[in-house]
Amino acid sequence: MDDISCTWQIRAMVMKEYLFQWGINLYTYTTDGTALRAKLAGIPKPTGRYTEPVKAGPRTTLKVARLQHSGNWTVNANYGALASLAARLKEKTSVALEVKDLAGPPFTEGGVLPAGLTDYDVAYIVGTTGFTFSADDKAALKAFTDKGGILWFEAAMGTLPFDQAVQQLARDMKWEVKLLGRDHPLMTGRMDPATGYDLTKGVEFRPGFRMQRLGRQYAEFFGLFAGDKMVGVYSPLDTVFASTPYEAFRCRGYKTEDAQAVAANLALYFSTLK
Repeated sequence: MDDISCTWQIRAMVMKEYLFQWGINLYTYTTDGTALRAKLAGIPKPTGRYTEPVKAGPRTTLKVARLQHSGNWTVNANYGALASLAARLKEKTSVALEVKDLAGPPFTEGGVLPAGLTDYDVAYIVGTTGFTFSADDKAALKAFTDKGGILWFEAAMGTLPFDQAVQQLARDMKWEVKLLGRDHPLMTGRMDPATGYDLTKGVEFRPGFRMQRLGRQYAEFFGLFAGDKMVGVYSPLDTVFASTPYEAFRCRGYKTEDAQAVAANLALYFSTLK
């Protein structure tokens, strides 16, 4: 209810210091602590680190559904990042992503329940909180993967509660969770017959997360295995939101260009699956 801008303009720091503290918090929250661009700097241009040609596998169309669950499954939907990924893939490869996402507010509508995955190839499962599935939902997920569907898990913002929920679901489903080595096709981009980006070196991360990845400039994926078959891919780092130009406080994810390359590799890898 305070007049914030007037307080800042007349520099009333003694009487309303908390409004200046709030301004510092606002700046830190919206920029993740990075320096503001100069007034005439314009929008940062891509560095050109991912200019090599990429090529899709035999599946030229992938039907992707955002999956509903008990957690905040709508997180990152209002940034349109999945649609942007689809547009980039269409421009650079022959892969067409048909995405079933949230069309707009109210953001509690849209997505697909596990029982409705029959007509889809990829189930995108995202959140920042814990989540659970009912026994019927778990049966539907098993039926989906048994028929060749793939589960794409992502911890938005790289949050621990979502990570713990993925680990628990894997235990419930009797899946083994394995860190994919740096020689895995998802990492190298050599997917035969598809070709993606090399994510084994030079990968950069969001400002608030950069120090934690010193000496580890590569992407990170886990595979979820039912026996020898990989039924799901899990990214413990934020990819989809991170592929947008927006900042978020303490985002444990990739820098925008790198996130776009990571997301592209995932889609290209899915295009090779039978």
